[in-house]
Amino acid sequence: MWTLEAFDQIPYGTIFAAGKTIDSPKGINMFNTKEILYWVAKKGGYNDWAIYCSEFYTDNELIARSGRKVPKGMDISKIMNCDPAMLERYRR
Repeated sequence: MWTLEAFDQIPYGTIFAAGKTIDSPKGINMFNTKEILYWVAKKGGYNDWAIYCSEFYTDNELIARSGRKVPKGMDISKIMNCDPAMLERYRR
């Protein structure tokens, strides 16, 4: 589980987690294609963070730069196990 204490140790601008999930209600339902989505979690410059995703895997940096941001209202806990304090820092 990601805790706020562990998150605070990560340098700004760092991709600190990555993976893949299904694009459906069982995963992150961005487009409901039922295909695989590749995602990265990146720490921002204001001690916040966000998840970016792409239908195509290239590399993690490209997903972070050009992928779509997963909105705060989505159930990101399906792919990132975080404590409530860390979830509060998710970029709006």
